[in-house]
Amino acid sequence: MVKLDDGSALVAGRTVTGFSNAEQDMVKVPRTALPSTVEDALSRAGGLYRAGAPFAAHIERDGNLITGQQPQSATAFARAIVGALSESAAERKAKGALHRYHVQVWEQGQLAKAKDFLGAGFVSHATPFVDPRNGTEQKNLLPLLRTAFPDLTSHEDALIVDGELAVIRWTITGTHKGELFGVAPTGKAITVSGMDMLRVVDGRFVEHWGGIADQMDTVLRQVQAR
Repeated sequence: MVKLDDGSALVAGRTVTGFSNAEQDMVKVPRTALPSTVEDALSRAGGLYRAGAPFAAHIERDGNLITGQQPQSATAFARAIVGALSESAAERKAKGALHRYHVQVWEQGQLAKAKDFLGAGFVSHATPFVDPRNGTEQKNLLPLLRTAFPDLTSHEDALIVDGELAVIRWTITGTHKGELFGVAPTGKAITVSGMDMLRVVDGRFVEHWGGIADQMDTVLRQVQAR
């Protein structure tokens, strides 16, 4: 398993296809024989496992050794390796921190971990969202979104790091099942994309621009749409 300078796996936070546990068991190859392709190994390393296309129908049991790489992920995985090797140690550390933050806080909903990623003197330049009911600023929106959209998920669309600056583009989806700024649950699904820009020093976030606050009007429009 390829590791970055901070000890995290290269696959952490990335969507990776590979052999499922069931497929591995079917061909009677120990799961430890191919640790980088098996479902549970990828998940333990922080990868976002997705099943690939079934392969059993294309295999003839002729006794010969077979090997290969999942065609659905081979190109993207190779590009990720080459990209990681071309980055500086600081950039790899920043990218690893953003991957973990996105997966742990946004994807998995471990909100208490958010503070672990902040550096001393962290400053947010993001424009706070104003509650349409009373005009008060709402700076911590993620807990409110988790309540309003219990099935909230976030997909990392792109992540670019250049020196200390990092930009992440994401897409969130969810179903409106809880009250949100006075709007009763509608059962409607939302799909909203946005970006965060951060300055990252020694793997910690020290400045932030953009974010979900810029997209809250879009969220409310989607849940209120007729």
